[in-house]
Amino acid sequence: MRHIPLLLLVLVTLFEALPAAAGTWGTYNPSTRSIVATAAGRSLTVQMPYPGTNPGSYAGTSGGKYLYNTTGGQYRLALQIDGESLIVTIDSTSGNSAWNLIRGPRAVTSGIWRRVDLSQYGMHKGHDFNQKGTYLTQQDLWAWAFWRPEVGKGTLWSFQQAVYNANSGSGNPFLAPQMRYHANTAGARQPLHEEIEIRVDDELWQAVPTFPASRKSQWAEELVNTVLIDSWSHDSAADLTHFLQTLQRIAGRDTQFFTIWAAWGAGGHDAYTPDSIWLNHNPSYPPNHTGFGSLSSMRSLADVGDAAGWMTFRTYYSQVSTEGPSYLDGLVHNTLNADGSVGPFSKLNELPPIYQRQEPEIKAHLGSSGSFTDSLSTGYPSSHRDYDAAVANGLSTEWVVQLERTMADYLEQIHGGPVTGEAVSNEVLLGPWVATGQFDMHNGRGRRMTPEYKLRRLHGLSVFHGMGQNYRFTDISERWQASEYNRNGWRDQALLDDYRATQILFGNGGYLYLENQLEEAPWAHYLSEVLIVAPLQQYFALQPVTTIEYETSGQAPGTWSTLESLVEDHGFVMKTNTGRLPQDPWTPKDQSPEFDRIRVTYANGLTIVVNRGSSSFAISAAGQALTLPAGGWAAWDAPAGNTVLAYSAFAPGTSHRIDFLQDQGRGVRYVDPRGATHFGVDKPTQWVWKNGDWRRRLEAALEGNRPLVMLEGQAIPLAPSRRAAASALNVDFSQGLQGWRTIRGAREATITTEGLELDLTARAGFLHSPRLALSGSAGDTLEVDVRFTLPTSGTTRLAVLFQREQDVAYYGSRKVEVDAGITGGWQTLSIPVGNHSAWDGETITGLRIDPAKANLPAPPVQVTLGAVRWVPAQ
Repeated sequence: MRHIPLLLLVLVTLFEALPAAAGTWGTYNPSTRSIVATAAGRSLTVQMPYPGTNPGSYAGTSGGKYLYNTTGGQYRLALQIDGESLIVTIDSTSGNSAWNLIRGPRAVTSGIWRRVDLSQYGMHKGHDFNQKGTYLTQQDLWAWAFWRPEVGKGTLWSFQQAVYNANSGSGNPFLAPQMRYHANTAGARQPLHEEIEIRVDDELWQAVPTFPASRKSQWAEELVNTVLIDSWSHDSAADLTHFLQTLQRIAGRDTQFFTIWAAWGAGGHDAYTPDSIWLNHNPSYPPNHTGFGSLSSMRSLADVGDAAGWMTFRTYYSQVSTEGPSYLDGLVHNTLNADGSVGPFSKLNELPPIYQRQEPEIKAHLGSSGSFTDSLSTGYPSSHRDYDAAVANGLSTEWVVQLERTMADYLEQIHGGPVTGEAVSNEVLLGPWVATGQFDMHNGRGRRMTPEYKLRRLHGLSVFHGMGQNYRFTDISERWQASEYNRNGWRDQALLDDYRATQILFGNGGYLYLENQLEEAPWAHYLSEVLIVAPLQQYFALQPVTTIEYETSGQAPGTWSTLESLVEDHGFVMKTNTGRLPQDPWTPKDQSPEFDRIRVTYANGLTIVVNRGSSSFAISAAGQALTLPAGGWAAWDAPAGNTVLAYSAFAPGTSHRIDFLQDQGRGVRYVDPRGATHFGVDKPTQWVWKNGDWRRRLEAALEGNRPLVMLEGQAIPLAPSRRAAASALNVDFSQGLQGWRTIRGAREATITTEGLELDLTARAGFLHSPRLALSGSAGDTLEVDVRFTLPTSGTTRLAVLFQREQDVAYYGSRKVEVDAGITGGWQTLSIPVGNHSAWDGETITGLRIDPAKANLPAPPVQVTLGAVRWVPAQ
């Protein structure tokens, strides 16, 4: 790979000089809309972007702006130098709003070109229509162009594959996708205004700039030693309080926790979005506490979370529930689609009064110290467009970005701590507005990926965590909504290993994802996130990267190449989708062996090697011979592991995998021997260096009914005691909940002499059973005594969903429904669960009852459950 100093891109116009810049200038040609860029003595002609298919004709200059006539009106082109970038501004001169699309700039070449995908937008879900770096073989130069959404009036990037999406070809490639200008419900479009940044260089990472607004988060340094706890479980506030306190004791003073509690809001999960709490204004919408705890216990949890680092309560403003208070009061509505139908998101312009009421209320009642707002940092700004003609700028990316940033600023001001978001793929928010979050990677298990863009352009902005929720890393998000996505990942050690290897590769911090109750948690994984990843991340978080190298297939073993060399010298081309949705994953693992083994070196001397290939890989780490199995990794500081050595590899001299960290700077050592005996222990163990010797501090006993740790000689349970799984079921709710929990849709859940009285305020309400161990057989039935107290008569549907031993969630394919009469009196419904093909011969471990699924009047609806009985087949 060459390392030739950059020769700055410069311009000359035939009509009027641009401001002086260092270096030599090429030539701007108005008749062909082209500019010659020169770098390292080589030149590339770049054709400027233009609206429509008619490039127009030159119409004079004004103040350095070049005017062109186009069909239906005029547009104006303005060129300026900003450091090493050419900024092209395109405006309409007449305010005409008939623009449909703007084509991106093109490189003029007759040679072969190859691309690499260079954005977190594209990385997140594997889409192929995001920004790319383009290598031009004929010119031996890299080119890059990017629309600036924070100042643009367009709606979204085009999905037309023939224009931009291909990752290799010959001829004149587009350097950026088309920018679409969609019409609103009145048929009007925004007036034309876009900015695009173009760079050309002989080195890839000189051609790729940072976002103009990107800067380091003010919270970045405080987040360096932070583990993110992403809790979607239905544990009680008391259980989560114990969990946090225990983690803090295990981790010690060097590690903080940023805790997100997702399943806390009024009515349960997303029942009343964008509302989660309404106590000051409407006390009939308290947080859903039946089974989670009282409001005071939630406040106690927040106090513990704040003491451990930061505590935040998830809110979700992007979607609207028609049963929520704000919707019923006419305060918030859905966006509109182009045909006037109801769209999927809430109107951004209506949200400020909602979050300006709700966030101070959360702060006042619950004492949060940070914030997490779902979907705020997810996707491209066009995700939240609004076609409603009554919303003046609803189709403008500039409008969306401004409202998102305003929300983030407010959240930080109210809570006084970092703003957290889902997926952290909305790059125009990362750093100054969204400080941290889960680094969501969909179908990461099925993809081989380069960490280049994250490490070179996002890594210095803040500390991001994990690789997202594990079921998304396992599967593709567009698919899981329609089928049984894989939620068994925490039971799959190979997946866990690959997940962590990718997390370490991308330089992301510790992450604990809580989905099931704590009694089912993957404790070995949690402990190593806290006792291996958290100490290690303090060596790589925010650190600049010096080199990223790939073990090159087809070359001699131990041959490492840069990404530029792979593309330039070896003809590497990223494999991408053939359509909009990632049905064929981006850079699928069986087609990108170049990304199997990657070595990253940081400026402070830390080296990380990751093996995501299927075969083992021998390396030397700090002078120690190690073998990395699939999903293995090692990290050490230069020159010989004098401070830190960590790995997930075969124990030296064996073929048994262990997890290990020794941090001499902090005087700690930790090993998870994974069921064997290594370093003299057969359990996950931590030592501390004290008085010239390694002394045992912690030992974990993870088997049996209740996992625990021995911490400095004291036994500390990690989870609540397991409730004994019931092998029979005959529940009389007049005697109490008996382990059942109302999860969603119940504003009130009261035990009376007749049973469990539910005020359902969302049609999709349901409750969960405690742990069961029912021997399922054909012919089994479930009997439910139920009464609907309604002003009308008719029928509804009562549904029962069931879990088996191998399931970790309730799936729609394991559901049985029956008709229920809305009579006002008691009825006993007999649900033929044994007729379901997935019931017979299985051990049934859980039941979910959805009391009312259809044909009900608008909530609230009162339902009383008297009893639930399992009647085995005779």
